[in-house]
Amino acid sequence: MEIDNPLQMNDWNIKPFLWLIFLLQFSLLILILLESIDIQIPILRELISFIILFFIPGVLILRILRLHDLGNTRTVFYSVGLSIVSLMLIGLFMNSIYPLMGISKPFSLFNLFITVNLFLFSLCIISYLRDKDYSSPEILQLQEILSPLFLVLCLIPFLSIFGTYMLNVYGNNTLQMILLLILAIFPLITLKWIPKKLYPLVIFVLALSLLLHTTLISPYIWGSDINIELIMANYVIKTGVWYAELNIPYNAMLSVVLLAPIYSVISDLSLTWCFKIVYSVLFSLVPVILFEIYNKLSNEKIALLACIFFINLNAFFTVLPAVARQEIASIFLALILIMVLEEKISGYYKSILLLLFGFGLVVSHYGMAYVFLLIIGASILILIFFRIFKIKLIENIEFKNYKIVNIYFALFMACFSLIWFIYVSNYSIFQNGSVLGYLMFSSLNDLFNPTTSQGYYIISASMSYYQSLERFLYIIGDLLIAIGIINLTFDKKINSEFKALSIASFLILVSAVIFPYFAAAMNTDRIFYINLFFLAVFFVSGFLSAIRVFNRALKNVIKSRSLMISAKNALYILCLFLLVFSIFNTAFIYQVFDQPKMGRFALENTQDFYMVNNQEISGINWLKKNNVNGIEIYSDVYKFLVLESLIYSDDTKPLEKFLVNGIPYDNSYSIEYQTLMAYDNIINSTILLGDAYVFFGKFNIDNKKILVADNDTGELYYLNDTRLENKIYKLYDNGDSWILKGTGVRT
Repeated sequence: MEIDNPLQMNDWNIKPFLWLIFLLQFSLLILILLESIDIQIPILRELISFIILFFIPGVLILRILRLHDLGNTRTVFYSVGLSIVSLMLIGLFMNSIYPLMGISKPFSLFNLFITVNLFLFSLCIISYLRDKDYSSPEILQLQEILSPLFLVLCLIPFLSIFGTYMLNVYGNNTLQMILLLILAIFPLITLKWIPKKLYPLVIFVLALSLLLHTTLISPYIWGSDINIELIMANYVIKTGVWYAELNIPYNAMLSVVLLAPIYSVISDLSLTWCFKIVYSVLFSLVPVILFEIYNKLSNEKIALLACIFFINLNAFFTVLPAVARQEIASIFLALILIMVLEEKISGYYKSILLLLFGFGLVVSHYGMAYVFLLIIGASILILIFFRIFKIKLIENIEFKNYKIVNIYFALFMACFSLIWFIYVSNYSIFQNGSVLGYLMFSSLNDLFNPTTSQGYYIISASMSYYQSLERFLYIIGDLLIAIGIINLTFDKKINSEFKALSIASFLILVSAVIFPYFAAAMNTDRIFYINLFFLAVFFVSGFLSAIRVFNRALKNVIKSRSLMISAKNALYILCLFLLVFSIFNTAFIYQVFDQPKMGRFALENTQDFYMVNNQEISGINWLKKNNVNGIEIYSDVYKFLVLESLIYSDDTKPLEKFLVNGIPYDNSYSIEYQTLMAYDNIINSTILLGDAYVFFGKFNIDNKKILVADNDTGELYYLNDTRLENKIYKLYDNGDSWILKGTGVRT
């Protein structure tokens, strides 16, 4: 049986294409009406909403721009990127215009549904007028989709779902361990038996499976940043409007305060599950985009292994899911990067896409925007230096032919970033960036100081045996990237613009180790992750270069050919390295040998981290129902933000509560809510505790210790055997959570 390929709808005949869009819109309307009379059809509304919001607008824009024959993967990720930008622009329009029309709550279901559908209807009309004569659909054979190999690949993420369920409910990590072992050996399986045309699907499946095996741990969100992001997004939903003037950097990121609320309201999916599942699906596209980039620079097998190296980074599946805004920004960074090598889109249309993706990056995550600007600036300086001194490492330096390493795109990104970071969120982001720059340049005499350089500290710090092995694997990866970069300078076949970006990225990565405060601003693992967009392919090419040097040494020194390693076998050896790299990063090896996992909680739910279980949620809900407003609630470092976002998830606060004497006040959401992180002097003092509440979670109860901050230095450490029962009394106990309360009025 044959059907038109749904992944390339921009190539369909215009009439069935438009009819399908109208059918999806009508279906969503019917589902909303049915749910209004309590007739629930599970999953369908969320799925149709996802297609309408994250795919259809982009496909329509591709038709309007007359961009066709892009292939499955590029059509999908261009459509997703353009759809996300469209939603953020719709949100900006509604937030700016609707209040002027007397609509005080723009982000209600009615307003969003009408506005989004009117927008889609307008795009349908324009696409019909511009592209009604084009029809060249790709025919898809259903037997390919129903083939055993395809189905087995699609089932792997479900192993993540079942594995996390087993761990959350029964405390059994057997399925998680099986999953991680399968994912670790999958590079070998893929190279040996899976056709190259399925490589993008393999990468997507591996990425999504790794993400779900962490994001689905706990019935609630986990992580530090994402709790604040949830508070900001929830505030938009509850008030129905986005207050751009709030002096909180997270509030300026449309990837959180507009994108998530729009999808949550239309799909009726809670923000928690939106961040856990929807953002994970979107984020899983990033390594697929990188595969397309690396494939153009090398070949399918090198691109595959480079993407698997990228996916297996600890930051990819344990750090980024806790920073939702950076997940969305990653999509735009990858889309900007592929524009350098895109051949089927040219001239005016490519400029439009670059501007839209550049806008998306800036309003999604300020940190990635800053780093990307640094890379562009460094690339321009490198090319100017090479041209002035006639260094031939990069041939044919022509700025006018470059897509992103040119003065026009650099000025657009710099100017728009400055405007956005200054005029949104009361210039708090610009102020933070300025302070960071001042600290860096005022501390240049303090290079390689482990107390100020987080990157150098990680390299030089004393670690346990297994952590040292894991660090050694990262050092090997860095050395291979360095070899690849050195080899790159002599490779005249690689695109010169990408070559300049890669060299600049590598220099910035080195700077994160050398310069004080630089890596600490975003954390070293996130800096490494961002630069790996440009460098992951050189991890593989560097290894192959090292093998070629090894083979030449055998040939010239030992005079033996029998020990020489073929290119094919070299890739299999690299797969073995990736296998070891994977089992260390996923903490598989730590679990096997019963070693501390340092906050990696996907295999053991007794870890102390920014997460809660069902019993702890029950305790927080009891506190939410029974606490007296205005009385402080203390908890350890890992629980106070979770308390914040859970206790006040249903609260609608007026804007004035974010203000002190009319001036926006940093972190006022915690001050107003009275939900605070415990310091050692508070826990040790009956007077300071007064009549305050204290929340203990499972880790605190089982281990009789609480993570607190030193009152003078802010340093975190565990306070053992606090004996709070002698200072305050217990109000609530369900086994995994306690609610304690002070015995008297504070004096």
